[in-house]
Amino acid sequence: MPRNRIPAEEEARRRELHAQGYTPAQIAKMTGLTVWAVHNWLSRRGLVPHVDPKRVAAVERGRKIRELHSQGCSKEEIAEKLDLPLAYVRKYFRQRGGGRHLHGKFYRYDVSKRPDHERRFLRMFFSDLVRLTAESGKVPDIGIFMKEWRKAHGEGKIRACPYQ
Repeated sequence: MPRNRIPAEEEARRRELHAQGYTPAQIAKMTGLTVWAVHNWLSRRGLVPHVDPKRVAAVERGRKIRELHSQGCSKEEIAEKLDLPLAYVRKYFRQRGGGRHLHGKFYRYDVSKRPDHERRFLRMFFSDLVRLTAESGKVPDIGIFMKEWRKAHGEGKIRACPYQ
């Protein structure tokens, strides 16, 4: 089934807007198309979409924040060094998981700060997981292990809080 062809005038108009450096969002607004349709039109013609300069600046700012964070700077120091509001830096970290994994490192979960009943629960869970791994010689499917472990230890007991 043949596709509908774009009239030559409309094709020329879109190409001219792209040549002038407009972003797909701007072209979409001017032509009455969706942004997705403009992206699709550009890719079918082998044209690279132009990027909004504001977006480029935001990506660069994020790169600098991650770099300073990986050097061990606090949020306050990052805000001061990059001349950004502290609220902006806090929001950046909050949207990305609090900064625990911004530069490819995962920090150990500090169990010592948890209540006693949670520490006992975690110790029991992980010791069973380690024992099963050692006995079987392979890494178990964690989802299946958790389901079976809940059955074995009673789901009600696991979720119960000693302070109730």
